[in-house]
Amino acid sequence: PQPQAAPAPQTSPQYAPPPQYAPPPQYAPPPQYAPPPQYAPPPPYPPPPGSRPQPYQPPLRKRDTWYIGFGFGTGDGTVKLDSGDAEFQSMVYPSRTNVSFNLRVGATISPRLLLGFDGGAVGSSAQLSGFDSNVQLNYYDVGLMFFPNERGFFLRGAAGLASFVQKLEEPFRTTDVSMRGVNVLAGIGYAFWLGKAFNLTVNLDGQAYAFNKGNVRTANSWSTWVGFDWY
Repeated sequence: PQPQAAPAPQTSPQYAPPPQYAPPPQYAPPPQYAPPPQYAPPPPYPPPPGSRPQPYQPPLRKRDTWYIGFGFGTGDGTVKLDSGDAEFQSMVYPSRTNVSFNLRVGATISPRLLLGFDGGAVGSSAQLSGFDSNVQLNYYDVGLMFFPNERGFFLRGAAGLASFVQKLEEPFRTTDVSMRGVNVLAGIGYAFWLGKAFNLTVNLDGQAYAFNKGNVRTANSWSTWVGFDWY
């Protein structure tokens, strides 16, 4: 028998739709900025075995290139006249007031040594029923201050010009005596460092004077006072 032909398909194949449109990939944001890593300091140097940690010590205060100071206190003196020695007490009226004053300014030569002007006065005055009397020794020196340990205790030395002044005021008369000379000063003291640049000092001075005119030949004085110094 003859082979049979395959029957034609009853329906045509279904139409396949085109593939769906794929959207483009989404834009990826850039990575966030990362800060650089922080610098880590090197580890501290380990102390030697067996050593003990040292307590913190603040840096020592240092004086500047210049200084200035002044002070007030008390003192007394003796004057050698042609007729003999006379104390301040015998040259003014009773109930007297003794005062001393000092002013110094200069440069810092080294941590232990200061050099500058050192001036002041030691005097005594009194008032009684309209009578005023005073006697005073003034000095205008070049002086040194020496701190053996750079602070605290110090020594002072100075020399220069001097003057002697005596004044007596009475109801109908005023008498003035004045003469010039030279002097030397020696002193000791202690400085308390209370601030970054401020010192409170206690001082004890002794002085010798010489005059070449008038009836006053020589004189001696002492003074003790509190000073206020800035470095």
